Amino acid sequence: MIAPLVIKKTAKKARDHQALVRMLADSIPIPHERSAFVRDASSALGLSPKPEIPQEASSETGKADLENVRVTFSKDALASVAALLMAHIGPVAKILVSKASKTTNTPEDLLTNLARSIDNERARSEFLASAKKALGLP
Repeated sequence: MIAPLVIKKTAKKARDHQALVRMLADSIPIPHERSAFVRDASSALGLSPKPEIPQEASSETGKADLENVRVTFSKDALASVAALLMAHIGPVAKILVSKASKTTNTPEDLLTNLARSIDNERARSEFLASAKKALGLP
């Protein structure tokens, strides 16, 4: 099994348990699986899972202003999306995915922005369907 090796290797780099959970979660490309992992691992380690919401994203009512929260995409997820986009627009897809991943707030926004680079409507729809499936989105 590879999981124990990955955990052992990552544990050497992590400064604490919270960092270990975050580092391991970064390798899980499907958002709901990543969230479940963080919740379960944090619970097992006796940590309180803390979503990474910047302080300035809090509103006066204490709720998160989700428009200001930036999602961090895993390298594997971005590579999958880039490969799917590359089939439609060529090697420039990697650059577009990299740039778009730094300026979007949600996986849905990322895919919508990237889909705009595909001229053909049918191809655009196919890309969106494939990319949503690759990211585990409904």
